[in-house]
Amino acid sequence: MLDEVAAQAGGRLRVAKLDSDAESELSSELRVQGLPTLLFYLGGREVHRLEGAPPSAAALGQLVKEHLGVTL
Repeated sequence: MLDEVAAQAGGRLRVAKLDSDAESELSSELRVQGLPTLLFYLGGREVHRLEGAPPSAAALGQLVKEHLGVTL
């Protein structure tokens, strides 16, 4: 789902994945408690956090539009 959204967005946003097992210190710093956790950043600040997966790529796209102002 993340790859699909990243492809639709082109260069308008950056999508990054983190292996929480390999990067446990960074996961703790980001306060990741459940998997998956989606963090939305705008201007270097966290603007939204979702623990659990959205039901569809369209729902994820709506979150991107709502919190980052990027229409897919």
